Amino acid sequence: MLKSMDKKIQKHLAPEQPMRSSTLTAGLVIGLIGLLLLLLTTGTAATIGLIALVVGIVLVILGLL
Repeated sequence: MLKSMDKKIQKHLAPEQPMRSSTLTAGLVIGLIGLLLLLLTTGTAATIGLIALVVGIVLVILGLL
């Protein structure tokens, strides 16, 4: 009886797609860092910021699919 209740609780509390939320969160964080680097710096750091922004946008799109 305890095992069946444990399984019900695990199914109820566990996210159905845990990778989706982590990909979305990572995309938002990387995109925000990239945007800050792009706006606040020049030269090589701005280029890295642009790349991070693009990677962040791709991760957000993948997280939403």
